[in-house]
Amino acid sequence: MFTENLYSEPGTVFVFCTSHLMEKPIRVPSRHRMRLPRNAKCEVIEMEKYLKALLPKTCYLYAVAADGVVGTSKDLKTTKEMEQTEAISCLCLPKQDKLSFHHFILDNHTSRVDDSGSSVFDASKVSHIPTGEKVGAILMFCDEYCLPEISYGLKSHFNEAVLAGGYVDHLLGLNSLHSYNGTEESDDDSILCVALCGENVHVRSVVIKEEVLSRSEVEQKIKSLKDCHLPEGRSFAFMFACIGRGNAYYQEHNVESQVFRKIFPNTPIFGFFGNGEIGFNSLKEYVPKMTDVNNVDRTTPSTKYLPKLHHAYTTILVLVSIT
Repeated sequence: MFTENLYSEPGTVFVFCTSHLMEKPIRVPSRHRMRLPRNAKCEVIEMEKYLKALLPKTCYLYAVAADGVVGTSKDLKTTKEMEQTEAISCLCLPKQDKLSFHHFILDNHTSRVDDSGSSVFDASKVSHIPTGEKVGAILMFCDEYCLPEISYGLKSHFNEAVLAGGYVDHLLGLNSLHSYNGTEESDDDSILCVALCGENVHVRSVVIKEEVLSRSEVEQKIKSLKDCHLPEGRSFAFMFACIGRGNAYYQEHNVESQVFRKIFPNTPIFGFFGNGEIGFNSLKEYVPKMTDVNNVDRTTPSTKYLPKLHHAYTTILVLVSIT
Protein backbone atom coordinates (compact mmCIF):
# COMPACT_ATOMS: atom_id res chain seq x y z
CA MET A 1 0.00 0.00 0.00
CA PHE A 2 1.64 3.25 -1.16
CA THR A 3 0.41 5.31 1.82
CA GLU A 4 2.05 3.22 4.53
CA ASN A 5 5.57 4.70 4.50
CA LEU A 6 4.97 8.32 3.55
CA TYR A 7 7.02 10.89 5.45
CA SER A 8 4.08 13.26 5.83
CA GLU A 9 0.35 13.38 5.21
CA PRO A 10 -0.32 13.95 1.52
CA GLY A 11 -2.20 17.05 0.44
CA THR A 12 -2.22 16.23 -3.28
CA VAL A 13 -1.78 12.87 -4.98
CA PHE A 14 -1.40 12.14 -8.68
CA VAL A 15 -2.18 8.54 -9.59
CA PHE A 16 -1.44 6.99 -12.96
CA CYS A 17 -2.68 3.42 -13.35
CA THR A 18 -2.89 1.14 -16.35
CA SER A 19 -6.28 0.29 -17.77
CA HIS A 20 -5.41 -3.38 -17.23
CA LEU A 21 -5.25 -2.72 -13.49
CA MET A 22 -8.29 -0.43 -13.34
CA GLU A 23 -10.47 -3.03 -15.06
CA LYS A 24 -9.47 -5.70 -12.54
CA PRO A 25 -11.76 -5.92 -9.48
CA ILE A 26 -10.07 -5.03 -6.19
CA ARG A 27 -10.86 -7.40 -3.36
CA VAL A 28 -10.50 -6.24 0.24
CA PRO A 29 -11.47 -8.11 3.43
CA SER A 30 -15.03 -7.49 4.57
CA ARG A 31 -15.43 -5.41 7.72
CA HIS A 32 -18.66 -7.13 8.66
CA ARG A 33 -18.49 -7.56 12.46
CA MET A 34 -20.43 -10.82 12.48
CA ARG A 35 -17.96 -12.71 10.31
CA LEU A 36 -15.07 -14.63 11.78
CA PRO A 37 -11.72 -13.69 10.20
CA ARG A 38 -11.28 -17.15 8.64
CA ASN A 39 -14.72 -16.93 7.07
CA ALA A 40 -14.55 -13.29 6.04
CA LYS A 41 -15.53 -12.69 2.47
CA CYS A 42 -13.92 -10.13 0.25
CA GLU A 43 -15.70 -7.05 -0.97
CA VAL A 44 -15.16 -5.99 -4.57
CA ILE A 45 -14.70 -2.25 -4.98
CA GLU A 46 -13.74 0.07 -7.81
CA MET A 47 -10.24 1.45 -8.17
CA GLU A 48 -11.18 5.09 -7.57
CA LYS A 49 -13.14 4.28 -4.39
CA TYR A 50 -10.26 2.20 -3.14
CA LEU A 51 -7.74 4.99 -3.73
CA LYS A 52 -9.97 7.60 -2.11
CA ALA A 53 -10.40 5.40 0.97
CA LEU A 54 -6.62 5.30 1.47
CA LEU A 55 -6.21 9.08 1.58
CA PRO A 56 -7.22 11.84 4.00
CA LYS A 57 -10.60 13.37 3.18
CA THR A 58 -8.98 16.75 2.52
CA CYS A 59 -6.47 15.31 0.03
CA TYR A 60 -6.87 16.15 -3.66
CA LEU A 61 -6.75 13.00 -5.79
CA TYR A 62 -6.04 13.39 -9.49
CA ALA A 63 -6.19 9.93 -11.04
CA VAL A 64 -6.23 8.64 -14.61
CA ALA A 65 -6.00 5.27 -16.31
CA ALA A 66 -4.05 4.79 -19.53
CA ASP A 67 -2.39 2.09 -21.63
CA GLY A 68 0.89 2.41 -19.73
CA VAL A 69 2.44 4.33 -16.85
CA VAL A 70 5.78 5.79 -15.81
CA GLY A 71 6.97 5.76 -12.21
CA THR A 72 9.97 6.30 -9.96
CA SER A 73 10.90 4.33 -6.85
CA LYS A 74 10.91 6.05 -3.48
CA ASP A 75 14.72 5.96 -3.25
CA LEU A 76 15.01 7.57 -6.74
CA LYS A 77 17.19 4.72 -7.93
CA THR A 78 14.76 3.22 -10.41
CA THR A 79 12.43 4.67 -13.02
CA LYS A 80 10.31 2.36 -15.16
CA GLU A 81 8.01 2.57 -18.13
CA MET A 82 5.28 -0.05 -17.65
CA GLU A 83 3.22 -0.76 -20.75
CA GLN A 84 0.30 -3.14 -21.32
CA THR A 85 0.45 -4.59 -17.80
CA GLU A 86 -1.05 -4.14 -14.34
CA ALA A 87 0.83 -1.22 -12.85
CA ILE A 88 0.32 1.98 -10.89
CA SER A 89 2.52 4.98 -10.05
CA CYS A 90 1.79 7.67 -7.48
CA LEU A 91 3.22 11.12 -6.82
CA CYS A 92 2.35 12.18 -3.25
CA LEU A 93 2.91 15.82 -2.31
CA PRO A 94 2.41 17.34 1.15
CA LYS A 95 0.52 20.57 1.71
CA GLN A 96 2.92 23.48 1.38
CA ASP A 97 2.86 27.25 1.13
CA LYS A 98 4.89 27.58 -2.07
CA LEU A 99 2.86 25.27 -4.29
CA SER A 100 -0.90 25.07 -4.60
CA PHE A 101 -3.20 23.11 -6.89
CA HIS A 102 -6.47 24.24 -8.41
CA HIS A 103 -8.54 22.09 -10.73
CA PHE A 104 -11.40 22.66 -13.12
CA ILE A 105 -13.30 20.19 -15.26
CA LEU A 106 -14.27 21.02 -18.82
CA ASP A 107 -16.07 19.46 -21.75
CA ASN A 108 -16.27 20.22 -25.45
CA HIS A 109 -19.11 22.65 -24.77
CA THR A 110 -16.65 24.93 -22.96
CA SER A 111 -16.82 27.57 -25.63
CA ARG A 112 -19.07 30.38 -26.76
CA VAL A 113 -19.85 32.03 -30.05
CA ASP A 114 -18.43 35.54 -30.35
CA ASP A 115 -19.81 38.46 -32.35
CA SER A 116 -18.16 37.18 -35.53
CA GLY A 117 -19.85 33.80 -35.21
CA SER A 118 -16.60 32.00 -34.30
CA SER A 119 -16.37 29.50 -31.44
CA VAL A 120 -14.00 30.76 -28.72
CA PHE A 121 -12.92 29.51 -25.30
CA ASP A 122 -15.11 30.58 -22.38
CA ALA A 123 -12.62 31.84 -19.76
CA SER A 124 -15.32 31.97 -17.07
CA LYS A 125 -14.87 28.21 -16.68
CA VAL A 126 -11.52 28.68 -14.93
CA SER A 127 -12.88 30.90 -12.16
CA HIS A 128 -11.72 28.47 -9.44
CA ILE A 129 -8.15 29.79 -9.76
CA PRO A 130 -7.78 32.79 -7.43
CA THR A 131 -7.34 36.09 -9.24
CA GLY A 132 -3.72 37.23 -9.33
CA GLU A 133 -2.20 33.86 -8.47
CA LYS A 134 0.74 32.94 -10.69
CA VAL A 135 0.02 29.81 -12.76
CA GLY A 136 3.16 27.83 -13.59
CA ALA A 137 1.48 25.04 -15.53
CA ILE A 138 -1.86 23.65 -16.61
CA LEU A 139 -1.95 19.87 -16.87
CA MET A 140 -4.69 18.59 -19.21
CA PHE A 141 -6.01 15.03 -19.07
CA CYS A 142 -8.63 14.18 -21.71
CA ASP A 143 -10.60 10.98 -22.13
CA GLU A 144 -12.32 12.18 -25.30
CA TYR A 145 -11.34 14.34 -28.26
CA CYS A 146 -10.56 17.88 -27.12
CA LEU A 147 -11.60 20.69 -29.43
CA PRO A 148 -8.55 22.80 -30.40
CA GLU A 149 -10.21 26.04 -29.26
CA ILE A 150 -10.18 24.72 -25.69
CA SER A 151 -6.46 23.95 -25.48
CA TYR A 152 -5.47 27.02 -27.47
CA GLY A 153 -7.93 29.10 -25.44
CA LEU A 154 -6.29 27.91 -22.24
CA LYS A 155 -2.83 28.75 -23.58
CA SER A 156 -3.99 32.22 -24.57
CA HIS A 157 -5.65 32.80 -21.20
CA PHE A 158 -2.65 31.53 -19.19
CA ASN A 159 -0.10 33.06 -21.49
CA GLU A 160 2.99 32.49 -19.31
CA ALA A 161 2.08 28.97 -18.20
CA VAL A 162 3.24 25.64 -19.57
CA LEU A 163 0.35 23.61 -20.99
CA ALA A 164 0.92 19.85 -21.09
CA GLY A 165 -0.89 16.54 -20.88
CA GLY A 166 -2.54 14.02 -23.13
CA TYR A 167 -5.33 11.60 -23.90
CA VAL A 168 -6.08 8.82 -21.42
CA ASP A 169 -8.56 5.95 -21.27
CA HIS A 170 -10.38 7.06 -18.12
CA LEU A 171 -10.61 10.01 -15.73
CA LEU A 172 -11.13 8.70 -12.19
CA GLY A 173 -12.84 10.31 -9.22
CA LEU A 174 -14.38 13.30 -11.00
CA ASN A 175 -17.37 13.29 -8.66
CA SER A 176 -15.20 13.94 -5.59
CA LEU A 177 -13.33 16.70 -7.44
CA HIS A 178 -16.63 18.37 -8.31
CA SER A 179 -17.57 18.30 -4.63
CA TYR A 180 -14.50 20.41 -3.77
CA ASN A 181 -15.76 23.13 -6.11
CA GLY A 182 -19.41 22.79 -5.17
CA THR A 183 -20.47 21.63 -8.64
CA GLU A 184 -22.13 18.51 -9.97
CA GLU A 185 -20.61 15.89 -12.22
CA SER A 186 -21.86 15.92 -15.79
CA ASP A 187 -22.06 13.12 -18.34
CA ASP A 188 -20.16 15.38 -20.73
CA ASP A 189 -17.11 15.83 -18.48
CA SER A 190 -14.08 14.82 -20.51
CA ILE A 191 -11.21 17.18 -19.65
CA LEU A 192 -9.55 17.45 -16.24
CA CYS A 193 -7.27 20.47 -15.85
CA VAL A 194 -4.93 20.88 -12.87
CA ALA A 195 -3.21 24.23 -12.33
CA LEU A 196 0.14 24.30 -10.52
CA CYS A 197 0.35 27.71 -8.87
CA GLY A 198 2.73 29.79 -6.79
CA GLU A 199 5.25 32.62 -7.11
CA ASN A 200 8.09 30.16 -6.49
CA VAL A 201 6.87 27.50 -8.91
CA HIS A 202 8.94 27.27 -12.10
CA VAL A 203 8.00 24.95 -14.95
CA ARG A 204 9.72 24.05 -18.22
CA SER A 205 8.81 21.54 -20.91
CA VAL A 206 10.24 19.89 -23.99
CA VAL A 207 8.71 17.88 -26.84
CA ILE A 208 10.55 14.76 -28.01
CA LYS A 209 9.25 14.52 -31.56
CA GLU A 210 8.55 11.56 -33.81
CA GLU A 211 11.84 11.87 -35.67
CA VAL A 212 13.85 11.31 -32.46
CA LEU A 213 14.78 7.64 -32.86
CA SER A 214 17.88 6.94 -30.76
CA ARG A 215 19.06 7.15 -27.17
CA SER A 216 21.63 9.81 -28.12
CA GLU A 217 18.96 11.98 -29.73
CA VAL A 218 16.75 11.61 -26.64
CA GLU A 219 19.69 12.68 -24.50
CA GLN A 220 20.21 15.78 -26.61
CA LYS A 221 16.56 16.76 -26.16
CA ILE A 222 16.53 16.22 -22.40
CA LYS A 223 19.79 18.15 -22.07
CA SER A 224 17.95 21.16 -23.49
CA LEU A 225 15.68 20.89 -20.45
CA LYS A 226 18.75 20.64 -18.21
CA ASP A 227 20.17 23.78 -19.84
CA CYS A 228 17.24 25.77 -18.43
CA HIS A 229 19.12 25.53 -15.09
CA LEU A 230 16.06 25.11 -12.91
CA PRO A 231 17.05 24.39 -9.29
CA GLU A 232 16.67 20.64 -8.75
CA GLY A 233 16.67 20.50 -4.94
CA ARG A 234 12.87 20.41 -4.81
CA SER A 235 11.75 19.18 -8.19
CA PHE A 236 9.60 16.54 -9.86
CA ALA A 237 8.64 15.81 -13.44
CA PHE A 238 5.89 14.43 -15.64
CA MET A 239 6.23 12.32 -18.77
CA PHE A 240 3.33 12.12 -21.20
CA ALA A 241 4.22 9.71 -24.00
CA CYS A 242 2.47 8.23 -27.00
CA ILE A 243 1.59 4.54 -26.72
CA GLY A 244 3.42 4.18 -30.04
CA ARG A 245 6.74 5.02 -28.38
CA GLY A 246 8.36 3.09 -25.54
CA ASN A 247 9.67 -0.40 -26.19
CA ALA A 248 7.95 -0.76 -29.56
CA TYR A 249 9.58 2.43 -30.79
CA TYR A 250 13.15 1.91 -29.58
CA GLN A 251 13.17 -1.92 -29.43
CA GLU A 252 14.44 -1.37 -25.89
CA HIS A 253 12.73 -0.80 -22.57
CA ASN A 254 12.85 2.46 -20.53
CA VAL A 255 14.94 4.49 -22.97
CA GLU A 256 13.47 7.94 -22.34
CA SER A 257 12.97 7.48 -18.59
CA GLN A 258 16.50 6.12 -18.13
CA VAL A 259 18.01 9.05 -20.01
CA PHE A 260 15.98 11.41 -17.86
CA ARG A 261 17.23 9.63 -14.72
CA LYS A 262 20.82 9.96 -15.96
CA ILE A 263 20.49 13.72 -16.54
CA PHE A 264 18.21 14.44 -13.55
CA PRO A 265 19.31 11.85 -10.95
CA ASN A 266 17.45 13.51 -8.06
CA THR A 267 14.16 14.31 -9.78
CA PRO A 268 11.35 11.72 -9.70
CA ILE A 269 9.28 11.41 -12.86
CA PHE A 270 5.73 10.10 -13.29
CA GLY A 271 3.28 9.88 -16.16
CA PHE A 272 1.52 7.73 -18.70
CA PHE A 273 1.41 6.36 -22.25
CA GLY A 274 -1.66 7.75 -23.99
CA ASN A 275 -3.29 8.23 -27.36
CA GLY A 276 -2.21 11.78 -28.18
CA GLU A 277 -0.04 14.37 -26.45
CA ILE A 278 -0.49 18.03 -25.56
CA GLY A 279 2.47 20.35 -25.00
CA PHE A 280 5.14 22.60 -26.48
CA ASN A 281 8.77 23.58 -26.00
CA SER A 282 9.14 25.99 -23.10
CA LEU A 283 12.87 26.31 -22.55
CA LYS A 284 13.31 29.68 -20.93
CA GLU A 285 16.52 29.80 -18.94
CA TYR A 286 15.99 30.21 -15.20
CA VAL A 287 17.61 33.24 -13.60
CA PRO A 288 17.19 34.17 -9.92
CA LYS A 289 14.50 36.74 -9.27
CA MET A 290 16.79 39.67 -8.59
CA THR A 291 18.09 39.50 -12.16
CA ASP A 292 14.86 38.38 -13.78
CA VAL A 293 15.00 41.29 -16.23
CA ASN A 294 17.74 39.38 -18.05
CA ASN A 295 15.64 36.23 -18.29
CA VAL A 296 15.59 35.68 -22.03
CA ASP A 297 13.57 32.90 -23.59
CA ARG A 298 15.91 30.95 -25.90
CA THR A 299 12.95 29.60 -27.85
CA THR A 300 12.01 33.18 -28.85
CA PRO A 301 8.28 32.45 -29.12
CA SER A 302 6.19 34.74 -31.26
CA THR A 303 3.73 36.93 -29.38
CA LYS A 304 1.41 36.72 -32.38
CA TYR A 305 1.22 32.97 -32.94
CA LEU A 306 0.54 30.21 -30.42
CA PRO A 307 2.82 27.13 -30.45
CA LYS A 308 1.59 23.83 -31.82
CA LEU A 309 -0.01 22.00 -28.90
CA HIS A 310 -1.44 18.71 -30.19
CA HIS A 311 0.94 15.93 -31.25
CA ALA A 312 1.20 12.23 -32.09
CA TYR A 313 4.13 9.82 -31.63
CA THR A 314 5.80 12.28 -29.27
CA THR A 315 6.76 12.50 -25.60
CA ILE A 316 6.15 15.63 -23.52
CA LEU A 317 8.48 16.13 -20.55
CA VAL A 318 7.52 18.66 -17.88
CA LEU A 319 9.99 19.73 -15.18
CA VAL A 320 8.60 21.44 -12.04
CA SER A 321 10.93 23.22 -9.62
CA ILE A 322 9.99 24.89 -6.31
CA THR A 323 12.38 27.49 -4.94
